[in-house]
Amino acid sequence: MTPLVELAMETCLDAGCQGRTTGTVNPGLVWFGRYIQLGIEARIPINDRSGRNVGVSALFHVFADDVLDELFARPRHHGIE
Repeated sequence: MTPLVELAMETCLDAGCQGRTTGTVNPGLVWFGRYIQLGIEARIPINDRSGRNVGVSALFHVFADDVLDELFARPRHHGIE
């Protein structure tokens, strides 16, 4: 398990909202396995422009090159050896 904190911030450059910052603070955990990666994090708004409710994000990654190692690792020969 690896703890993490992500800061996702944006500042508007348009004339109508210039200088206003929005964003979230996202504390969470990630587990790295040999073939997959699993994670979960909370999404906490930093101000009223970012929202009022706390959300949740999850991730599920599959490492295709490890799962399909047989397909990617062996060279393919065509013809007479």
